[in-house]
Amino acid sequence: MKALVISSEMDTTHLLEVKLKKDGFEVISAQTGDHGLDQARQEQPAVIVVDPQVPGEHGLGLVRHLKAVARPAPVVVVLSFEAGIAHIADAFAHGADDFVAQPFSPQGLLERIRVGLVRNGRLRVESEAS
Repeated sequence: MKALVISSEMDTTHLLEVKLKKDGFEVISAQTGDHGLDQARQEQPAVIVVDPQVPGEHGLGLVRHLKAVARPAPVVVVLSFEAGIAHIADAFAHGADDFVAQPFSPQGLLERIRVGLVRNGRLRVESEAS
């Protein structure tokens, strides 16, 4: 399963690449919104983690475009230092599936990605026998 990380913060990108690969994802990265959109079109990732403050096309409009270019629509998680209620509400209004404030717990982010994939129908949860 492919994951796309769109962030201009190299430390964040590297951390996410390591954690996502360890969790079984094939990871693609982009440092600008424009490159991220191109990657989303070409690679059709199941998950996109995006910092809306990247150079190029950015902001929450980028989230809406990312949801539109891949089919089926990917799980889009916004990763942002701007964590006010209005910003979080805007992220969801623009199509984000989840919002994670920075600084963040990598394990917590992975769990949120898994939940998004289950909701999206891309990941099945095996139930334990009673």
